[in-house]
Amino acid sequence: PMPAVPPAPPYPAETPPRPRPARRRWRFHGPSFAAGLGAVLLLAGAAVFGYVQYEAWLVLRPARARAQARPDARLPLRLLRLPVPPVAGRAGAGPTAPDTLVGYTLPPADSARGAWVVYLHDVPEHAAAWAPRLRYGHMAALGLGVVCLSYRGFGASSGSAARITEAALDADAAAAYGWLRARGVAPGRIFIYGQGMGAALALRLAVRQPCAGVVAESAIPGLAEWLRARYAWLPRGALWRLPLRAPAGSLGRLPKLFLHARGDGRVPASMARGVFAQAPEPRIWVALRGGHGSAPTVSDSLYRASLRRFIGAASAWNGLAPPC
Repeated sequence: PMPAVPPAPPYPAETPPRPRPARRRWRFHGPSFAAGLGAVLLLAGAAVFGYVQYEAWLVLRPARARAQARPDARLPLRLLRLPVPPVAGRAGAGPTAPDTLVGYTLPPADSARGAWVVYLHDVPEHAAAWAPRLRYGHMAALGLGVVCLSYRGFGASSGSAARITEAALDADAAAAYGWLRARGVAPGRIFIYGQGMGAALALRLAVRQPCAGVVAESAIPGLAEWLRARYAWLPRGALWRLPLRAPAGSLGRLPKLFLHARGDGRVPASMARGVFAQAPEPRIWVALRGGHGSAPTVSDSLYRASLRRFIGAASAWNGLAPPC
């Protein structure tokens, strides 16, 4: 007989399908939208306010350093601390507390008739940086006196990023010139020398104050133009409070020497040539070998000879005996 087939297990009862949840329709919620938009606008406003307040620090990145009595043991540099009056702050909320500029002086070989050089350094350097000290040595070898002060917020000078303004930079450049004039140094014995941003300051100072001549190394037409050409990410309206334009066309018959290194990677030769083309005669253009900071070392003989000839010719132009 056939074996009995066990009966099939009963099938489970079918469960009814779950109903789909009703799709929520997006509804505009005014308070939430206003809160989100307000948060975005607040963050954007804070970012813009912070950039406007500290754009000079963000772009220039001023280097800080301690004051040293002898940053270069080979040179008889003297430490100089010069109090300066306050200037309007970045926010325009009125004058700030007085500051103290820290720098160095190097007396000329002939204290009676020797020429002095007001040296205005580049950014982000300061008075004790390598590039200024390199130029101090060449000037000392020519018997020239030097005075260089770190700008507010640079080096060992007091001040903060909010005080780096066009008015503050002009005042700091004029402070070194005024220090010489207060000690009886005649304008015919004062030469103003600047590199990079310092060259723009030198041209601006030479327009306002009488001097024997001006030396512009790696000259720029203005700080805003130079930085926009160097940093493509800067917005078009950046540094609108710190344009620092160089008035090369307003120097008149003042003797002018323009130095530029062929390997300068910071300031294009075309930019410096444009400033030179705006300057009226008498003017001299000297192309050096080397880079932005190393040109006096690579082209030491040409650099020193160019300074000697220019200072001698400018002194004769002003009716004085050549100081070097």
